[in-house]
Amino acid sequence: MNGLKDIEFSNNEFQCIVENDIAVLTIKGNAFNSVSSITRNLDIIPWFDKVEKSLEVRGVLVLNEKEAMSENAYVNFLKDIIGDEFDSENPKEISRFVKNEIRAREITILGNLIRKVISFRKIIVIAINGDIVSPFFGLSLAADFRFASANTNFILSHIKYRLHPSGALPFFLPNYLGQSKVAELLFRGTKLPATELKKLGLINDFYDDSEFIERAKDEATQICKVSLNVVQSTKKLLYRYKNSLNEYLDLESEFMMR
Repeated sequence: MNGLKDIEFSNNEFQCIVENDIAVLTIKGNAFNSVSSITRNLDIIPWFDKVEKSLEVRGVLVLNEKEAMSENAYVNFLKDIIGDEFDSENPKEISRFVKNEIRAREITILGNLIRKVISFRKIIVIAINGDIVSPFFGLSLAADFRFASANTNFILSHIKYRLHPSGALPFFLPNYLGQSKVAELLFRGTKLPATELKKLGLINDFYDDSEFIERAKDEATQICKVSLNVVQSTKKLLYRYKNSLNEYLDLESEFMMR
């Protein structure tokens, strides 16, 4: 199946199976290419809508192939949309994107996903295996729970490539950290290993690679046993900043067009 017509499906970009009443969604390949695809723009949000309405599914667990959101994936995406002038070893100021429409879709679809995750009426758990760069670092902070493998690093790579931080990262980080720490991370382009992420409260826990997927599935199953009525009311109270988030994402899109 190429599209996302059913809750359970498989294609080159994503796969979903339902286990223990949890929709386990795995991100495959290069996540930047997937999120900027015209096809995904049309079906990923409706897929979340179906999961939300399903009486058989109590929550979502998002997994990823190890390289899907890594710096290598990001570099390959940037090479494609910037063109031959892009040198990942010695990046220069980006004056234009050769494929600006793809860059616009990346920003727009990421924003739409973040809006959906925040407003989703069931629990979303994200379990990250391997490195994750700035845009998907931001997206992960929209989830209700975050787990990581012991080899995970969150890499604030936007500084290296002279891009503004995207994926609502500057919006979410101040919810977890003080302003001075946020400024340090966003302007220095720090790499944060799993141990530091847990100390900062940016992930709930991390697990050894050998047990990572099973532990993540077990945690998601236990977490999602909470009454759905309690989940829905608690999320309304907890994420009451949706209007501010919408304003922020509009501003992020404006920067992309400059």
